[in-house]
Amino acid sequence: MKNLTSREEYMKHHQLWLWCAKNPEKDKCQWPYWIDYPEYRRVACFACGRGQKRSISENDTIQFCECPIKWKKTKIAASMIHVNNISTLPCEQRGTLYWKYKLYKKIKDYRKVSDIAYKISTLTWDINK
Repeated sequence: MKNLTSREEYMKHHQLWLWCAKNPEKDKCQWPYWIDYPEYRRVACFACGRGQKRSISENDTIQFCECPIKWKKTKIAASMIHVNNISTLPCEQRGTLYWKYKLYKKIKDYRKVSDIAYKISTLTWDINK
């Protein structure tokens, strides 16, 4: 298991999403370098990996996601929220880039998927989280 610094996690996030932009028809779970990062592969996201590492409870369950990404179009940007007893990560809230990425992926508009993946690759992180 590799212990990545926050900066290294950010760089891997950037590499992952650039790959997604170049391969819009593939799922981010298909990134060929996950083999080197099994502890992140479970969530298929370096930001989630960072945020969830900091929020694991004593019984090894994720209590909330302290996401280092500064998501726009979301009111709660640093924790998991609950809507109708369903947990929703900050990135999955309606209107965020990741929400749009999943929407265009579903309808197979790969040009927009590629554009959004590139934008996700450049999102600002709070490196201190």
